[in-house]
Amino acid sequence: MNFEQVQISNFQGSKMGVILILFILLVIVTCTFPSRQRNNCRTIGTDIGTDIGTDDDFASILSTLEFNIINNTINRLLVFRTTSRPEVTPTPSAVIGSDGGSNQYVMQVPGSLSGTYRATIVYDVLYSSGGNLGTFTFRLNTTRTGTGIGRAVGTIDQVSSTVPGNIRFNVTGRTLSINQLGGPISSAGSEEYPLENYCGCNQIQC
Repeated sequence: MNFEQVQISNFQGSKMGVILILFILLVIVTCTFPSRQRNNCRTIGTDIGTDIGTDDDFASILSTLEFNIINNTINRLLVFRTTSRPEVTPTPSAVIGSDGGSNQYVMQVPGSLSGTYRATIVYDVLYSSGGNLGTFTFRLNTTRTGTGIGRAVGTIDQVSSTVPGNIRFNVTGRTLSINQLGGPISSAGSEEYPLENYCGCNQIQC
């Protein structure tokens, strides 16, 4: 009886060993052929590192882009007035306070390389204590460049103002920083330019 039990036990152990060996061989073959299956055998960490990519990879597939408008003036309020695209409106509010107040705009990107979306934005410029000084205008643009789906690109141009005096601003990527609206020319760094040197393009001095 004991001899029979030992035989049965050895048989079951051998059977499990064969199954284990076959399973290991199956995994090796699956990970070796074909290349499509081999890609599935990468570790999770490798997949994450490959699939996440860089910020530039994300920018190529984005359907919207965000723009930032920053009011660095000392005593000027910017109050949203109009937009040429009804769906493009400021957040979090219609008023940009002085000394670093900001608005954000989210704008659609065209689905093809041939399209360009534009939105002209107009603000009323007021003294902090009240009284309208004029208007401040700029244009937001989104397009795609490159090949295939292309890369989403956003620009800000056509900055102008009816406020008497001088305007100083800086465009960096999708951020427009306003440093002076009206009044005498203040001292400024090399990246700030008066309106008379602005030619309506992304290059301040053309």
